[in-house]
Amino acid sequence: MKTRIFDFTIMGGDQRQVWLARLLADRGFRICQYELPEGLPKDQYPLCSCTEEALTCSSFILAPLPLSSHIFSIPVSEFSSFLSEDQIFFAGKIPSCFRDPTTKQGIPFFDYMEDESLTLYNTIATAEGVVTLAALNSPRNLHKSQCLVLGYGKCGRRLAALLTGMFCHVTVCARNPAALTEASLSVPQVIDFSSLPDALEHATFDFIFNTIPAPVFGKACLRLLNSQTAIFDIASAPGGIDFASAAQLGISARLCPGLPGKYAPLSSAQAMEKMILSHIAPSVPQNKKISERK
Repeated sequence: MKTRIFDFTIMGGDQRQVWLARLLADRGFRICQYELPEGLPKDQYPLCSCTEEALTCSSFILAPLPLSSHIFSIPVSEFSSFLSEDQIFFAGKIPSCFRDPTTKQGIPFFDYMEDESLTLYNTIATAEGVVTLAALNSPRNLHKSQCLVLGYGKCGRRLAALLTGMFCHVTVCARNPAALTEASLSVPQVIDFSSLPDALEHATFDFIFNTIPAPVFGKACLRLLNSQTAIFDIASAPGGIDFASAAQLGISARLCPGLPGKYAPLSSAQAMEKMILSHIAPSVPQNKKISERK
């Protein structure tokens, strides 16, 4: 087993990674950094010179969420060539080009987005982030506004609840009958997608929030909107809105990726830290250094 110089390598990503490095350092862990969006003091967080060094010098590798959000000098598909069985790799939305060879080599890894608690917490930061974005980029109040939420999965539920708590008039549009029934218990109006054109024609929505990662809101729907309607898409890229048609029609539509890292990086990093520590040493107090655990 190779002796590792550091406990954690924090590499790439957004401000969540910066805060994660600080949180782990505060616990006494030995941290090195590589291509973070904000450079940390090199005397406390030594800088790796290359991707190969970043992948080999620590016991635990903390890569971005999503992993594809950062382009390293070595393709993700080749990461396993530099990892070994005594390491653990963490990242978000890990692609099969990493999973397959890494699994064959017996290298343990964990995907942030497959952790139920972390995923649920992520919806809080996402919902708060898009509401903040909407408030900052609209000339009207959210209070008492007409809001349409497309989709009622984890993010849709959290967003609809937050908007309702802000006294918005919320309409939820979803395909799943069970989701519509659930939504009807907490929001004043629910519709399915077959009723969406009629709803758009007879109602004026101030804000539309899409949570569905599929093309669900095309030119036909966009033509029915008031030009003052603001659309915010929090689904995975490329989102569910026809952005080209929205631009042609003069309708404000934004794709809003990575909201937790932009609007709540510390809180998001705290949730990530909790998940990481639970996997690396579930039965050991979390205020001990790794070197003390061996």
